[in-house]
Amino acid sequence: LFLLCFVTLATLSDRESCQHPSSMMATRDSSRIMLLKEEVRSLSEELVQCQADKEFVWSLWKRLQVANPDLTQAVSLVVEREKWKAEAKDRKVLEILQAKDYKIQELDQLWSTIEVTHYFLTTALFVLRKRVLAQISNMLSVKHCHCEGE
Repeated sequence: LFLLCFVTLATLSDRESCQHPSSMMATRDSSRIMLLKEEVRSLSEELVQCQADKEFVWSLWKRLQVANPDLTQAVSLVVEREKWKAEAKDRKVLEILQAKDYKIQELDQLWSTIEVTHYFLTTALFVLRKRVLAQISNMLSVKHCHCEGE
């Protein structure tokens, strides 16, 4: 039981081990760098989307500058473009929801580990308390017998 508790605690402490202040700063810096990289990636995607939107609007404007523009085709192009953008947005939302589902599963697994650890530690504490009380009782009875013998 104690070995199992120790192994479980070791597993948990590996995940969140005490770090030297310099390694904690390095971790913070690393986290900040990751956030900045994600922001750059997001802004790059947004820039690409804006450039594509600009090209589409420019193309549409050119189509409408002719003597007899085909308005039905222009509307169809706009509708198709909006449909494509909505689908892209839906894919992005789906990705976010899947990432959140994965994180929830991770947290559920961690919670299960913590619950098992709590159970074993509580049991170990109960056993230790019983042993301590038994030792105290033994010491008191030996002391009592020793005092009566004098």
